[in-house]
Amino acid sequence: MTKLSLVVLLSIIGLSAAKMQNITVTGVFHCNGEPMENIIVELRDKDTFDPDDLFATTQSNKKGEFTVKGGENEIGSIEPYINVLHECNT
Repeated sequence: MTKLSLVVLLSIIGLSAAKMQNITVTGVFHCNGEPMENIIVELRDKDTFDPDDLFATTQSNKKGEFTVKGGENEIGSIEPYINVLHECNT
């Protein structure tokens, strides 16, 4: 079997072993008791051997509420986390 055939075969086996995994995160941001609008929320997946994946980005509304959803086909379990970009002068 040639090297190219082996690589293609292993890729197909890896893709068939992967399963779709999804996550939804909801929350509310407050600073000093007031809702925080336009707070950027990034939903990411930690990866060991390559750069972390960005699933989705959203912003909080006038009430400080946000929902962000994402997912991917992955062989192991996804390791989701969020980055929150904000300024709260407390």
